[in-house]
Amino acid sequence: MMLFRSLRRLSYILSVIVSVALSACSQPSDNPQNITTDRLANGLEIVVMTDKRAPVITHMVWYKAGATDDPDGRSGIAHYFEHLMFKGTQTLAPGEFSEKIAMMGGRENAFTAHDYTAYFQRISADKLEAVMKLEADRMANLVFDETQALSERDVVLEERASRTDSNPPALLGEKIRHALHKPHPYARPIIGWRDEIEQLTVADAQDFYRRFYAPDNAILIVSGDAEMPEVKELAARYYGAIPAAKKPKNQQIKADTLSAPETIYMQDIRTRQPVMQRIYRLPVWTQENAKSFAALELLMQILSSGTTGRLYQTSIVDEKIAVGVGGWADTMKRAHGEAVVYIAPRDVTSIEDNLARLDAEIAKLKIENVSPQELERAKTKILADTLYARDSQFAQARIYGSLLAIGLNIDDVNRWTQHIEAVSAADIRKAATLYLDASQSVTGILTPPIQTENSEAATP
Repeated sequence: MMLFRSLRRLSYILSVIVSVALSACSQPSDNPQNITTDRLANGLEIVVMTDKRAPVITHMVWYKAGATDDPDGRSGIAHYFEHLMFKGTQTLAPGEFSEKIAMMGGRENAFTAHDYTAYFQRISADKLEAVMKLEADRMANLVFDETQALSERDVVLEERASRTDSNPPALLGEKIRHALHKPHPYARPIIGWRDEIEQLTVADAQDFYRRFYAPDNAILIVSGDAEMPEVKELAARYYGAIPAAKKPKNQQIKADTLSAPETIYMQDIRTRQPVMQRIYRLPVWTQENAKSFAALELLMQILSSGTTGRLYQTSIVDEKIAVGVGGWADTMKRAHGEAVVYIAPRDVTSIEDNLARLDAEIAKLKIENVSPQELERAKTKILADTLYARDSQFAQARIYGSLLAIGLNIDDVNRWTQHIEAVSAADIRKAATLYLDASQSVTGILTPPIQTENSEAATP
């Protein structure tokens, strides 16, 4: 299973795909994506994105439940349950789901995020009915075997050990987000805290299944060589008989108010390359702030994306105090978004210089307009990347699914390009002031052991 984690690289990739491909998905007047929507009587939302260039389809089911919905003290249950969805139903043995997909020439996987969990198959169009029957079966008829479940829990623990516990930058990211979002569930890692994963039970999984895995909490997306009449008929046949859960979403606890910047220092003997990461907590996305968030996306492109970004030019090329920089904005979430900047300092002696340079560049963005050339280059980059994202039926299905799952609608998605194109230099300056507020940030600094009177090196 593929854990969709908010670690540095995966978050960056998705935020780029979303921010750029949304602009490609617009022009609603002629609907170039051929998107149609419908809904079954039991609440299942259906989205069909017709693309007949090849006789293949992507079939996805998105559940509006992710790590944010983990009960207190049971962090990691959403991701753990994703694993259990492959462990058999009343008519399928453990692993048989995947075997059937492979025998039909397809491939499949799943991923868990804070806000949703999604399952997908990519396969020839003539196999749509077969995969829909399989997916509907496990929505309603999953079997929970104690031995299988406990074995899979060990798999999740090993996954945490290999991807997080043995990865100091990942541990730093957990510390930063815990400080930034507590006590909101975004403060917890998607994979869960180790001590809580160890206590997860089959009963916890059954409760999560009954609570969230139902058609009225799901979105069916079919992208590729298919049209709505056929998809709806099949969906009604296989998903339509599954009853709605009719269980309202839990009310989320709010994150603490932030009033001052915070810095977390972490030393780890396994670290060779110092790492700095700063995350700004953003307001919750609304239609009212969508335009200013578009300006923030372009701002982050200008500040920290690629070799033309300001941080790259100053910190790496001119001052030679860093060996790597990057950044992105993740604005569209169920709760608070994030603006992220990371820096790999040349060595531990240049950490303060890098912090000063970052602060100076942000201050400059707040008081001076970016140049017309910078703004145009950022927009052009986004639009160029868009052309690539448009060409993938899977990317389109994933983009729309991720945004519909957090409560946006098709029109919200389609308006994004208009917001990007309308951004001015003044809008970027305003976005810098509004969203890159030091009091709403947490900075993490990871170094190898630096022995002083007041510090001890962390050990694995």
